[in-house]
Amino acid sequence: MRIHSREQHSPGQHIYLEQLANKRNRTAKESFFLLSELATQGVPEFKILHDRLEKRYTHPDARAFMEKLRVQWNAIQEIDTFRQCLGDPELMRELYELDKPYFEKCDKHPEIALVLFTTMYNNFYFSNLSMLSLLRQLGGSLLFLKDASHFNYLNGIPGFTNNFSTSISSIEAFLKNKGIDEIFITGFSSSGFASLLMSSRIQCCGYLGFSIRSDISEESTLASGKFMTEKIKAQLDPDIRVDMAKILTEKEDGVKRKVIYGLDSEIDVAHARHLASVPGMHLSEIENCGHLTPAPLLVNNQLLEEFKSLIY
Repeated sequence: MRIHSREQHSPGQHIYLEQLANKRNRTAKESFFLLSELATQGVPEFKILHDRLEKRYTHPDARAFMEKLRVQWNAIQEIDTFRQCLGDPELMRELYELDKPYFEKCDKHPEIALVLFTTMYNNFYFSNLSMLSLLRQLGGSLLFLKDASHFNYLNGIPGFTNNFSTSISSIEAFLKNKGIDEIFITGFSSSGFASLLMSSRIQCCGYLGFSIRSDISEESTLASGKFMTEKIKAQLDPDIRVDMAKILTEKEDGVKRKVIYGLDSEIDVAHARHLASVPGMHLSEIENCGHLTPAPLLVNNQLLEEFKSLIY
């Protein structure tokens, strides 16, 4: 049950965006979609299109939207090595390829690795390439996991096994074989629940979640969002459909965990505050922010700092 969406970062999307860029008489909706995708991927074509649209659309709402995207694009340009990465076609191919994990070993801190669960759109709001450029500054190894299906890793992790429990065991063994003893985990949005669940099932040293879900148990009264439907839940193993607040409270493993959420998203607020009583859990709210919490953090030079705090 792979997801097919024009918002999903992939080689196929690159073709679609190029076709859209060359389309005559694009609608305003198409133009602003194209602009938003170019912005979060940090590509130079953004600046050209932005300047054209700025001359064409003068409504205050349109101007505000374009300015928000311009600030995000600029923030990506300021990431060390991003432009160098953008010029590496093989790296681009690996990071944009769907359902294939990407591992990068770092010798500065060879004992440390960050496992990043990308979203169903094969990104972390910002492109995988942007996140790689940013997270390289941590000096640890990086493992990007990908799952472009409706199951969001819970029916197995591509590149490992078709079962969640055996997949995370395989990931842990893979990292241990690389000489890595300290494993940190992060997830955002659709990948949040799986990433939090993994943090409770391996020897994890720390967890950082952005706009995540915390309870998909049968007894849950929390809304799961439009993608984690009852049909999807019914196909999951019973030991996957759990309440993470209950699991983590009973486990009390001493792991430092933090969940960041935007106050303008009712679902995210509910799932985050559901974890408030979990030992070792720290909740951090962002005002005037909805679901896309990585965006204001990167713009305000706080995203990398959050990861530094997680690991160091």
